[in-house]
Amino acid sequence: TRTNSIIKAVSFLVLLVMLQLVVVQQLPLFSRFLPQTAANTDNKKTSAFLPTRPRPVTWRNLTAAELNSAENFRAVYVVAEYKLIFFPLPKVACSVFKKLLRRMMHIENWNIEGDALHYTTYNNLTELSTFPRQEWSRMLTGSDWTRVIFVRDPKERLLSAYLDKIVNERLRNGMWEYSLQCCSTRNKEDACVKQVIGSFQGFATAVRDECCCNNHHWSPQSGWMDNAKSWRKFINFVGHLETAATNTKEMLNRLSPEAWQLYGASGWGDDGNESVFGANTAASHSTGASSKFQQYFNTSEIHRIVEEIYADDYNLEIFGLVKKK
Repeated sequence: TRTNSIIKAVSFLVLLVMLQLVVVQQLPLFSRFLPQTAANTDNKKTSAFLPTRPRPVTWRNLTAAELNSAENFRAVYVVAEYKLIFFPLPKVACSVFKKLLRRMMHIENWNIEGDALHYTTYNNLTELSTFPRQEWSRMLTGSDWTRVIFVRDPKERLLSAYLDKIVNERLRNGMWEYSLQCCSTRNKEDACVKQVIGSFQGFATAVRDECCCNNHHWSPQSGWMDNAKSWRKFINFVGHLETAATNTKEMLNRLSPEAWQLYGASGWGDDGNESVFGANTAASHSTGASSKFQQYFNTSEIHRIVEEIYADDYNLEIFGLVKKK
């Protein structure tokens, strides 16, 4: 009987030691459920091995109408590695942003020029439409995804389009391509065409009045996806071309602490020593619309015409546009 008592006592001590070892080994697991007293908080700061809780990710299922609207998205690009969805707009440095996206996707010859940059067949960018429809809800509403659009002052954007596509347009097949788009007769001798190429105000008047003068280079930014207006609620980062250098850095820092240094801080410009949207880069912009603004917006009438064309842009709160004077 005494022997049995000794055996039981020894067994109990062994069991107690084993239980203590288990508790010590599992302490990091249990510690996440401990009340966060001052002492426990201090321990958490000095104990790197303690697990940390990931930030909760919230998202919702898109409605049927929203899914159908999303199907109208065209040339909306995704960089899945950084959970970035980018909505480019013509005449809002879209060439520069496409190069940036290519660089973020680790495409070797990311800094290409020319028309190839604007066609998905050649630019190797990934469109939202290539992802399974069932993933769109998470991508378009998830708090862990950044959905970006950059916008531009409508007056400066229209002037840039005029200088690029009308003043400097190329003669193709004997036709003034963009000028003729503004005139239903498509005749170079037509009064409408002469008005369009005659002055900036004549061009702006044609954009306002002519049914055929709708082109994506100068159409309202708010109407970019006329059949998918619900896209606006998905945007959670709006940048402005006028402050693109700062806003682009903010965007990259939001995506990753290293993203700015990897893709934005250098590698741009002729010598590769400039940052994206640096003073000596092509992004500063080829038409010089900003520096020529006062030259072309020199009457109250031209201001009135352009503000009438882009009333929806100015009224869209998410854009945060202010009428430039």
